[in-house]
Amino acid sequence: MKKKKINKYLDWFIHMVGYAIVLITVSLIFQKTIYIDNSYYGLWGLIAVIIIFILNLAIYAILIRILEDVFVMNAYVQIV
Repeated sequence: MKKKKINKYLDWFIHMVGYAIVLITVSLIFQKTIYIDNSYYGLWGLIAVIIIFILNLAIYAILIRILEDVFVMNAYVQIV
């Protein structure tokens, strides 16, 4: 059975809104630890989530590149 996939941009946006709701909820529960402004109907939470998403992609790519270099170097050293 095939699942019908929503447009990938709409799917991404729905996920980001969900993450923003979670971030704002955590901000309300733990007020002394993290604070996200609730004005503009959660716009700041959405912006924070998008920034975290972009940083996560960038850091993941950098870590993968570093780890590939380390593993390739280890394999080369073991062969020689």
